[in-house]
Amino acid sequence: MTLFSAVSKLGPLRKQLFKALRRGGVEQALALLDHASSSAADETQATLALWKAELYSLSGERGVDVGLKALEWALGKQRSLERDPFFLSLRAELLSYLTEEQPQLAQQARQEALHALGGPAQARYHASCALTNLGDFKEALAAFLALDIAKLPSYLHWRYFSWLAGCLENAGKLEEAAEAYRQAARSAPDADQAIMLMEQAAVNLQLDQTGSAQQILDQAQLLGLQHGLSDLDWANWEYLEAQLQFAQGQLEAAQGHLEQARELDQKQLMGYTLSLLSGQVYSQMGRFDAACQQFQSAVRLASPVDRPYALHELGVAYLEMDATVEAQEVIRQALSHEDYPFLAEGYADLAEAQYRIGDLATAEVSAQYALAQGATLAASLILGAIALDYYNLEEAEEHYARVLEHAISGSQEWITAHQMLASILAQQGFTRISEIAQHAEQALAFTDPSDEWTLTLSAYLKRARDFPSGPGRILN
Repeated sequence: MTLFSAVSKLGPLRKQLFKALRRGGVEQALALLDHASSSAADETQATLALWKAELYSLSGERGVDVGLKALEWALGKQRSLERDPFFLSLRAELLSYLTEEQPQLAQQARQEALHALGGPAQARYHASCALTNLGDFKEALAAFLALDIAKLPSYLHWRYFSWLAGCLENAGKLEEAAEAYRQAARSAPDADQAIMLMEQAAVNLQLDQTGSAQQILDQAQLLGLQHGLSDLDWANWEYLEAQLQFAQGQLEAAQGHLEQARELDQKQLMGYTLSLLSGQVYSQMGRFDAACQQFQSAVRLASPVDRPYALHELGVAYLEMDATVEAQEVIRQALSHEDYPFLAEGYADLAEAQYRIGDLATAEVSAQYALAQGATLAASLILGAIALDYYNLEEAEEHYARVLEHAISGSQEWITAHQMLASILAQQGFTRISEIAQHAEQALAFTDPSDEWTLTLSAYLKRARDFPSGPGRILN
């Protein structure tokens, strides 16, 4: 049995439902089904119950309980549905929303979703949604890409692109994800179009495409004002505006949008994301006390998956405040999550905390691990500092040369490497005069005149230029 094909005499109702759903009228469609069910035969009632279950599935978590009841009711009317791919795909999708609190349901949902992938397009669509919710993104992406959208009812078209975009985003294919969200917005009705545009803008922000993100957010705002958005949707719009302002360095404006988002998010469903971004904004302002308060809030509100991110941010803020003991503790907590994707950076930050405490041996171990895992710049800076503390100048030179090799020209790491290399070569007896002058000149071009390094580097440069070199000078 497939939706809208099992009972031919329901053709007129099908047209009414399609018309309602094209306008996003799920509630109107459900009312039509309730009216039709009141006088239908058992077989027809089973089909109508399936239709209801699908409509409830479109509401996500909010439709789970009533959706599962509709499926159970349909099964009571027609036992053969238990082997039907469409029935199984709907049950798999609805169950997939419950697996975080009831993990024992995951196996059933996964098995039924995989079975439904052998069914018609509509069953494969809902099975793919279930696999996405279960975290099987690779399988879900492959299933979505294999679907022929022309075989899906029109009200699923924009939803298809939305789910596909989410899978592409998870796979790191951000350009393709942004395009999929754009496609979703093109066919979505009214307020849903604004929501899809917000999703597209969020991906644009990840791609550092702030100009495109601003245009899209402006368009979403206009649509939202025309068609109405929930407070939570407006909170998300404010959050994205805050991200945009943060990316453009407009820190006060970013905090203003975050405050608006908090007022709209009355149930605190966005508490973690708002606190995390607010902490990042305060960090950029140099207000590390306020940043720590926000990151502490983010830690409390975080899901198990998000918690190490918040802990790591808190640890870095503690480092900025020279609260090294606290920094070491919370960074260690972040690193206890073995699947945390920023372990290398975390170990580099842990090494810095250990170095500041004076535990050089442990700091060196942590930094070497961070270096091996790919945190080249941060780890090399710490290893260079440790080598200098041991007065191992040749080793320190190697570490800072590695920083210079990987750092972006003009970045703080690049400036520090030039400063330190000039100092190290000077301490080695001014035997490599042209290199000392080169490092000093490069660093001076980016060093604040009030910085104590300015006097030191200027002295190195003057001595290098005045250094005798036979008949004449090696430098102008």
